[in-house]
Amino acid sequence: MSNATIKAAARARGGTSNATCASTSKPAEPLPESELAMAFKRLGHSESSAKVAARGRSGPASAGSLVEAGKRLGLPQAAAKTFARGRDGVTEAVTRHEPGAGNFKGGDFPASDYAYVGDREDPNTWKLRLTVTPGGPADRVAVRAAVAAVDPANLAVPNPEIPDDDMPAVLARLHKAWTQAGLSADEMPSFLAAEALRRAFRQLGLSEREAAIAAKGRS
Repeated sequence: MSNATIKAAARARGGTSNATCASTSKPAEPLPESELAMAFKRLGHSESSAKVAARGRSGPASAGSLVEAGKRLGLPQAAAKTFARGRDGVTEAVTRHEPGAGNFKGGDFPASDYAYVGDREDPNTWKLRLTVTPGGPADRVAVRAAVAAVDPANLAVPNPEIPDDDMPAVLARLHKAWTQAGLSADEMPSFLAAEALRRAFRQLGLSEREAAIAAKGRS
């Protein structure tokens, strides 16, 4: 492999070659998409795969583009994440795109806007959005919808299939969002209030069983 190919590949991944670092302290200028594609082709990618990889590395990438691009190249999930991080270990800001509908404008939402994040690098695992604007405050309608989705008494809403081990943390996030959204404590569903009490009793030193019993009796 020629030095030019090595340098191009390093720049395509967001880093610099040793030769470049030795000669200058300035960061490498981003390569045009066409040159990035040529570099990936020289590394063994097909023409279509090289174009996909180049689009993910040139300029601002779309939400979750690098992980998704890696998957389209045929990489398994773990390898796609490594591909997205690149050689310098810097991960792009991954977001989940939510299409607009009605008064909801949609947008690219970060993981912090969701009550459940299965994998921070895979937006498809993010569930229970709590805001209506990316990075915005908890929204009353969104929070109510998220709470309703995990309410065991609400059979009309599809179950988001959150692992049981993760549910306590999700309920804690929902309880906090309920308060942040300015919703009344009197309107809080009993299962959410009971979970908040359970956590409070646990902090007071009660066992898991004792806290559950105490919370059930108070809610």
